[in-house]
Amino acid sequence: LGASIVWEKNLYMAAAAQELGLPIKRLPGDDGGGDEVGGFTIYDGKRFVFTQSSSWWSLVQLALRYGPSPLLYGRHSLQVWRNHFHQIYELQDAGTAFDTPEQLLHTTGMFNLTQTSCATHLQSFLAQYWWSWGASAFAQDLAAAINRCNYNQGNAQLNALAGLVSFLPAAAGEIWAVKGGNRLVAEGLLRLSGATLHLNTRVTGVTLHADTTYRLRVVKEGGGEAVYGPYDGVIIATPLEFADLSFDLDQQDLQGQGGAAQDQQDLGEQHSSSSSSSSSGSSGSSSRSSTGGSGGGGSSSSQVYQQVCRYVKCKRSGGRNEREALQQGQ
Repeated sequence: LGASIVWEKNLYMAAAAQELGLPIKRLPGDDGGGDEVGGFTIYDGKRFVFTQSSSWWSLVQLALRYGPSPLLYGRHSLQVWRNHFHQIYELQDAGTAFDTPEQLLHTTGMFNLTQTSCATHLQSFLAQYWWSWGASAFAQDLAAAINRCNYNQGNAQLNALAGLVSFLPAAAGEIWAVKGGNRLVAEGLLRLSGATLHLNTRVTGVTLHADTTYRLRVVKEGGGEAVYGPYDGVIIATPLEFADLSFDLDQQDLQGQGGAAQDQQDLGEQHSSSSSSSSSGSSGSSSRSSTGGSGGGGSSSSQVYQQVCRYVKCKRSGGRNEREALQQGQ
């Protein structure tokens, strides 16, 4: 699933693990609790600058080196979570959706935090407290280590919102993991969804037909080609500019192409076609492509990236003239 630990306030993960009946293990927290014993050591590239232990001397060393900075920054991250980030759960419970991430961020008051780096935000925030000694060491050692561990990025590469979210498990609350691995959550949810997962199946192209449904051109394990569909919608859960996909957006006639017969032969029923993702839509379909060949006619993904975005926007807004121009490649 990606993350090896889960913060207790991650409500979706907690609910999913509970619904699936997965056993969890509590991990060590600041209070020394948990099912396992652990700690951390910070290495700055030249020497070990701090080693956590259960002794009182470890707390003294922490205070002498970093001052109140961990407490101040931790309180700040919790305030952002309570006042802003937590709104996402409330909005989604109310059925509110957004067309773009920017709309969600503006609504929850977090957009500005994405427009500055974690390094800049750390410096400006801690500079408010003249009595906060150790701020520089805290940013370079502790905050940077947590960000590197979580995202493999430094403070300068990470935006401020990501940095605050990264620090939350260190600020308060318990952390946990599923016994056997957090991947069991993804596997369990996929099983509950009833979707069909096609492993070792590479999507090479997407075609829009006259009935406004989509077909997927795929290469199966062993090299055999097939056409999957029809689908009401296709979700491409991979960076489009890096996926070697082709797109035929002109609405093709189904008659005389043998497409429908091939579709029925390959599918026989509506289900999701994906190399690694679950499904949505009335046909129960989505696709996650992997990189590969162009898969036949049409433009490469790098050439049609902006065209696809414009086409989808026009399709939703009913812009017939512009849509027809796009279909003709103008």
